[in-house]
Amino acid sequence: MAKLPGSAGVSLFGDKSLEFYRDPVSFCQQRIHKHRGRVFQSRLLNRPTVFVCSVRGMRELLGEKNHIFLKDPTDLMTNMYGDTIVTTNGEEACLLRLSLTSLFRETSLESTREYVSSVCERCLKDLSLRGQSECVYSVFKRLGTELVLGLFLNIRAEEQPDLFQEIMQLCTQHWHGLISAPVNLKVPLWSSGFSTALEARDRLMDIIKDKLENDTEGFPVTLSSLPLPDSSAAAQHLLLFISALIPKALASLLTSFTLVLSADEQVESRRRAVEDSDFLHTVLLEVQRLWPPFIGGRRIADQFQKKVTAVCLLHTDGQSHVWVDLLHALRMGGSASSWQLPLIIMTLSSGLMQQPDGGIDPFMRLIISVLRKEAGRGNSRLVLVALRAAK
Repeated sequence: MAKLPGSAGVSLFGDKSLEFYRDPVSFCQQRIHKHRGRVFQSRLLNRPTVFVCSVRGMRELLGEKNHIFLKDPTDLMTNMYGDTIVTTNGEEACLLRLSLTSLFRETSLESTREYVSSVCERCLKDLSLRGQSECVYSVFKRLGTELVLGLFLNIRAEEQPDLFQEIMQLCTQHWHGLISAPVNLKVPLWSSGFSTALEARDRLMDIIKDKLENDTEGFPVTLSSLPLPDSSAAAQHLLLFISALIPKALASLLTSFTLVLSADEQVESRRRAVEDSDFLHTVLLEVQRLWPPFIGGRRIADQFQKKVTAVCLLHTDGQSHVWVDLLHALRMGGSASSWQLPLIIMTLSSGLMQQPDGGIDPFMRLIISVLRKEAGRGNSRLVLVALRAAK
């Protein structure tokens, strides 16, 4: 097997983490061009790391050999969210997936249609008639936040505004812990971002446990009834489901969709998106392929098996850390339907919403169907593109 191009450098001095996090897209693009290949080595988080930016490599790592390339148990996601479907490996992840999949089937989500419809109408109502410019990402993120808190925690913004605002602020503080230096430091009049995030997590867990113990209907009750590994699993998964992760991902996808279809030359595409739901789904998948909400993720090769693993038939030089770059891999060519996109992307979180037909996952399909009902409210291209379009 051929030797990997690039260099892992030396400890500390050869680390490229700062350059990568400043502009991960440019970092990978420059090296793909330099090495004339989509698999190369560098140093990330002061560890020799193989960067995989090809569809073939992505399918190998996240598909046929995902039992070898595992999620990092020391990752910040584990520290901030505990053992969830996003952070576990192996048999435990498979069992969690089996337990949780039933909650996200289309038939299970059908009962939430009325609530999703009311939230979408209230958040997007008369958007095209407002007299000033709107930050569409903020509008979509607010929409996503209201949806996850209402669906997963039974907290409605219009019914409990104070509690809603408190949880939204706590979720933001908690999320910032993932992008802060993992230093738990607190002194009078000042706390590190990571310390603040841990305090926010503790407060969120108190609210979640109260909902699990006292609610008599809705998602918390259904989640508690599932066969989960231990007594803390339900609370930890609720913490994940109400986190800023889902609203940010939804806002990213819908914002990219808005920007693409708002161009002058996309008049016909906008019209078809209004009239043809299948075309709308196809466009959303293609947007997700070209501008995925998550750029990639890290994996670690099993120490007992890494000697027999390969990444696109290239020798890994005994290096166990791998970065899977979704953005460049998915842009290699073809169309969204040929990649079974939700299956690939959700594999990063153990495939909670795997769709073997390669379609939009049921949660997104429900949101799309409701948002399209807003089509006739205005003629703004932004409103039309932002899925406020339908008969």
